[in-house]
Amino acid sequence: MEKRACIAIDVSKGKSHYQGWINENQKCGNPKCINHDKEGFAEISTKVKEVEKIAGQKPVIVFESTGVYHRGLKMFLKENNLDFIIISPLASAKVRQSNIRSTKTDQKDCKNIAKVYFLKDLAIYNEQDEIYENLLEMNRYYNYLTEQLKKIKVQFKLLLDVVFPKFDCLYEHPYLEIPMMILSKYTHPNQIKNKHPESIAKWLEKNTCHHYNYCLKEAKMIIEYCNECQPGCEESNIDCKLLNDVVIQIKNKLIEQDYYEEKLIDLAKELPNYQLLLTIPGIANNLASRIIAELGELNRFSNARQVVAYAGIDPNIYQSGENTGMHLRITKKGNKNLRCLLYLAVGNTIKGKNKLSEYYYKKIATGMLPKVAKVACMNKLLRIIYSMCKIGSLFEEQ
Repeated sequence: MEKRACIAIDVSKGKSHYQGWINENQKCGNPKCINHDKEGFAEISTKVKEVEKIAGQKPVIVFESTGVYHRGLKMFLKENNLDFIIISPLASAKVRQSNIRSTKTDQKDCKNIAKVYFLKDLAIYNEQDEIYENLLEMNRYYNYLTEQLKKIKVQFKLLLDVVFPKFDCLYEHPYLEIPMMILSKYTHPNQIKNKHPESIAKWLEKNTCHHYNYCLKEAKMIIEYCNECQPGCEESNIDCKLLNDVVIQIKNKLIEQDYYEEKLIDLAKELPNYQLLLTIPGIANNLASRIIAELGELNRFSNARQVVAYAGIDPNIYQSGENTGMHLRITKKGNKNLRCLLYLAVGNTIKGKNKLSEYYYKKIATGMLPKVAKVACMNKLLRIIYSMCKIGSLFEEQ
């Protein structure tokens, strides 16, 4: 079927170049620059009418995904009920690099974007795409919170060793509810030494989800620890105030992270692939929703090889002389976040008895290093996920 005409838009920060195309070889005017404001976007509507008059039907608007710069344009097109397609920058780059002279300019990019549209079978943007976009945005923010927490926790551990030395021996995981409550209320061990266990237990019972007997046991343990420990500073030292501030930051970040995790899962549940991923051993609600967020709409991939390349876990093959290209590093030219999630999923999955764990130990038996075997499993798992989602099968059926 012959494709509709299009308007190719090269989006950049605050401005864009646009150009109409009746077909792959017939352009409708030269590239023109517009600002990202109402006056500028109104020119797109005018161009739509111009192209429609020549082509006999409304054109499709085509542009690259640019992270945030295309959001205003996308909103304008939605509000004006105009069909549009958002293409991957990688797809556009591949077409551009196929040219003998692959120079990149704003004006040539319009032609290149139009070429991608006419060469490839691309779907019109729909409401389900909006879900995938929201999932991706939330997951990226979730990752941002995780990175922030890592940095704050480094400072937390340094201050903790000064004010409450060996506290991590008392609580292997100091970020649990009770230790966090204690550290947010008491800024120095001396403030706990003379307390009655019963008073601390009642306070803990009121402010946590634990029952009184458990809180009393914890209170006695904390008081005993404070009586024996030797702080590295006095109560008036700035380190006590800094530790308290850091503890409050951690508590708030954990609450925010839990909130977005819940939102991620609720949104992912609206997609059919979510329940399929939950059938994979080792993948629970968190991983399933985040993998879907990073994978996006699988229909944009023609085969499993493209998905593997998108994740950057395809082998970086180089063959020269006696080098056969075997056992080389992966390309890593892909979605780093997806690779991290797949690595976590494989680590969980191979703990049980299933096809993936069998594949892992088979690789280990050949002398492959555990980390390399896990990467091989990541490749296999992603292919399994692609197959499951394409045909709607469960993990056990693969």
